[in-house]
Amino acid sequence: MVFRQEFAQLQEKYAADKEAFTDGSKSEKVAAASFYPKDSDKPEQTRLNDDSTVFNAELEGISLALKYFKRKRILRSVIYTDSLSAMEAQQGNLFKNNNFARIYNLLAKMAPRTKVVLVWIPSHVGIPGN
Repeated sequence: MVFRQEFAQLQEKYAADKEAFTDGSKSEKVAAASFYPKDSDKPEQTRLNDDSTVFNAELEGISLALKYFKRKRILRSVIYTDSLSAMEAQQGNLFKNNNFARIYNLLAKMAPRTKVVLVWIPSHVGIPGN
């Protein structure tokens, strides 16, 4: 309940921004990434190489959302991710990871005219969209 209340406050704070939720996953044989733009009725998703990690799948979900916002020329956006490791990588500038480097380069190309906020939200606590 607390997480949902805090999330509602975040949504209020970023009410003028377009929202997207990202996810990445890997089963025994398949890795995939997706994002769900809140103003759309369906998620966009992509299958990844079978040797991809969950971390790379999560980063690819963020990358998909960024590309969507860039393609749609959305100037203010907020991306919600349940990947704490992706958020920590952002703070640590993990340029050795190709997916992270692509995200960083995409953000750099979008700035300064575009505002993108990345927000960590916990998974499996009943937050709609996650």
